[in-house]
Amino acid sequence: MKKINSPGICSPDPANLIKVFNKVINFIGSDIQSPCADLSPPNIKANSISLKFNMFIEPIFNMDYDMDKLGTKKYKTILCFEIIEHLRNPYLFLKNIKDILTNDGVLYLSYPSRIKLEWPDFHYNEIPKERFKKWLIEPLGLKIEKEMFIRSEKKIRWKHFIGIRPLIRLFYLPWNGANIYKITKC
Repeated sequence: MKKINSPGICSPDPANLIKVFNKVINFIGSDIQSPCADLSPPNIKANSISLKFNMFIEPIFNMDYDMDKLGTKKYKTILCFEIIEHLRNPYLFLKNIKDILTNDGVLYLSYPSRIKLEWPDFHYNEIPKERFKKWLIEPLGLKIEKEMFIRSEKKIRWKHFIGIRPLIRLFYLPWNGANIYKITKC
């Protein structure tokens, strides 16, 4: 398994977003193949990848990922950026992804990584990478081929110095970011 560390995850700063998208595209490299699906509403990451590789990426969304099957069509590449943390049942979701992934297919998946104190209300879970592997990837017969951590580059604002959270933020900020994985079937 190839491991990469890289600075720079999402911020409101457009220049930082461009850096992040370039890192995601470089992480994917030339491995992307058709047919390809994106499991999120139309977004700049999928659009950038589509333009870079001159290919159609089929959006699959507007469903309850905690309950619904993803269909029967098989895909060689599936993109799943920043979705799993919003789900109550990420195991079922990954099982459904495995069902629509071809045997030689690749899943590119990312999710945020930060301390629980920093979780927004709409995130049900942000799974530590050790548990992600042990509880979700291994039981489903999946394999992580490559992973990268993209560190957060948040701008410090005055609100960061109010209350007890500033000390916690200063201590944990280097570990805030996102994990991105290249996952295949075993």
